[in-house]
Amino acid sequence: AYSLSAGGPIVNPSLECLILTPICPHSLNARSIITNSNDIVEIEVMSQDRNITLTADGQAVTTLFAGDKLLVKKADIYVELLRTQDQNFFDLLHEKIAI
Repeated sequence: AYSLSAGGPIVNPSLECLILTPICPHSLNARSIITNSNDIVEIEVMSQDRNITLTADGQAVTTLFAGDKLLVKKADIYVELLRTQDQNFFDLLHEKIAI
């Protein structure tokens, strides 16, 4: 839901994938990236003009500098979600956003 509200893609929850969605990008051509859940994505800071603050869940985590690298990968643990009723993804999608 958070990725979708930031302009990210609609993805069936039965798919095991990694989605990277830019939040408030300064470029009109910034798009989400969807990759295999087993991939490891490496992001390198290229800017030498200023420092970059890494945030996670709205909290400042650390400052990144030119040449610093960030690895993004699937966690080794899972969260079990409880559903109180059977829901078809496409029926729910149609109900929520009229697709």
